[in-house]
Amino acid sequence: MPTLIRYELKKIFQNKLFLWAFLLLFIGIFYFSAYSLNQYREGVIGEYTLSELNGVKIPEMFVASWNIDEYRAKLEAFEADDSNYVDKGLVSGGPIYFGKYESNYMNQTPPVLVIKREYITEYFKVYMPVKQYDIIKNAIEDNRAKARESLTPIEKLRLDHLIDIEEKALKDGFTVGYDYGWENILRTLSLDTGFILAAVLIFGLCNVFTGEYSGKTDSLLLTSKRGKGTLTAAKLTVSIIYSMICWAIYIFMTVSINFAYLGTEGANVGIYQSNIERFFSAVFYILLGCVLIALMTLAVSACFSKPTSSVGVSLFLGIGPLIYAEYGDERFLKIMPVNMISGNYIRHGELIYFSEKIIDIRCFFIPVAMITVLICVPIMFAGYCKRQVKS
Repeated sequence: MPTLIRYELKKIFQNKLFLWAFLLLFIGIFYFSAYSLNQYREGVIGEYTLSELNGVKIPEMFVASWNIDEYRAKLEAFEADDSNYVDKGLVSGGPIYFGKYESNYMNQTPPVLVIKREYITEYFKVYMPVKQYDIIKNAIEDNRAKARESLTPIEKLRLDHLIDIEEKALKDGFTVGYDYGWENILRTLSLDTGFILAAVLIFGLCNVFTGEYSGKTDSLLLTSKRGKGTLTAAKLTVSIIYSMICWAIYIFMTVSINFAYLGTEGANVGIYQSNIERFFSAVFYILLGCVLIALMTLAVSACFSKPTSSVGVSLFLGIGPLIYAEYGDERFLKIMPVNMISGNYIRHGELIYFSEKIIDIRCFFIPVAMITVLICVPIMFAGYCKRQVKS
């Protein structure tokens, strides 16, 4: 068995389709990481660039309904002290934030006092807790208003569910602080890089069986009495190993790039779930999605003798559901394996209506995985083992 596993891995890594797809994955990770990083560096708010404001490294702070008044008092005291500001006189070109007399006029702004740069960190320590608390509080009020006007029971149920979550966050508390390294990792993982990862898995495994069929080597290999079970088990083992290798490289590169540029602070920051909890949840489901895509590709490869057919059907089954979910009926397609690799649930969480209940989409992933295994593994064994040569 170890020899067969090494042989199968060597076949995969020598596959030209795999090499091109793997190169595309590296480029994709760098591109989407750079794209996400650039979102934090563009634009100007008043006297400050977004890069400066997002780079203010405030410590983790716990906020709840029982201590918000303390933060409000500190914020009011800071804003009342004119020594924290510098007079900028007449300023034109847009609204001025982080200063007094904010204006929304684009061409004319009254005299303003802008916070001194040396006090920005101190200001954010009292500003961010109040800002985030008020955002959640206002969201509760908005969702209540929408729920009263909601025309459909499903939408009302969804809004009521959100209100419960938000009220719990205010009551139990949440953590704010600098967390752009973690936030950008989750942002990158939720982008379309998952398409490329799925393609690498498919291109690497689509010829595992088909390559033997097209090269007529299956007739020779399957003359062995042990060929029927041992070869199939080796290919199944290799597909899982290969998917874990791709997953590990994908996660390692994404984490390394973002931590190198933005830092590792803010693991415990989060409102409904901390960054580190969201990250490990996403990492687990991405790995699960990789393994399932690999099994689907093996099942397809076992049933087709032409490489083009194997690639085409694998891409259709593997990546097709995510594309269709964006433009068609998304309720069930969003729980397919490819959506475990790349989906909004990674960064924001995602809810789905099912059986008159609003359920976190991640609750469906394990049942979907079990069904996928029960379908794909028998198909793979049947498709390959029926070619067993009888002596």
